[in-house]
Amino acid sequence: MKRPYLLLLSLLQCAALAAAADSKLPQDVESFVANREDCDHWRGEYPYDKEREAEINWNVCQTCLGTDKQLATLKKKYAKKAAVISVLSEFDPEVEPNPRQHRAFCNSLERPPDE
Repeated sequence: MKRPYLLLLSLLQCAALAAAADSKLPQDVESFVANREDCDHWRGEYPYDKEREAEINWNVCQTCLGTDKQLATLKKKYAKKAAVISVLSEFDPEVEPNPRQHRAFCNSLERPPDE
């Protein structure tokens, strides 16, 4: 009588392990998410003086540049992976005002001094 229960328990454990493995995001998506969360953080900061504005601009340029295109690429790549698309759909598709102007602006910046 114990055998069917042990078999059922083993099958449930295998299913749980498979589900846990599927819930892990691919490395390129994890990297994008971490970077884009940094981008969103810096975009939301308030420039209360010139030094802070320089720090924010520098960090926005370091973390946001190219992420609109990267998001679109990842959505295409993982279009059939619902869990990945669910995570990617949490991000705004366009945070760069104009990629060419943004790139030119970022290239004009100097790294702010570390405190």
